[in-house]
Amino acid sequence: MAKWRIKDIQGFNSGVFGAESFLTFVPEIRTTGVELKQFNNASGTLYYIVRDGRPISDSAFFSPEEMKYLEMVE
Repeated sequence: MAKWRIKDIQGFNSGVFGAESFLTFVPEIRTTGVELKQFNNASGTLYYIVRDGRPISDSAFFSPEEMKYLEMVE
C-alpha cells in the first residue's frame, strides 16, 4: 500500500480540517508518510489513514480536495 506525506505544510495547516491533530497524533505524516486507503460511501470518496489495513480512527481521513496537500512517497 502506498504511503503519503505532507508536501505543502502551509497549505495543509490552512486547508485541512483538524490539521493540528494530524501533526500531533500522526507525526510520521511529515516524514516517512502514512498509509491511506480509499473508501467510497454515499457521501463520496474519503481517504482514511490505516494501520494493518484498518482505519486508525473514524475521523482520520482526507477529502479529495485535501489530498492536494499530500504526496505519495512509496
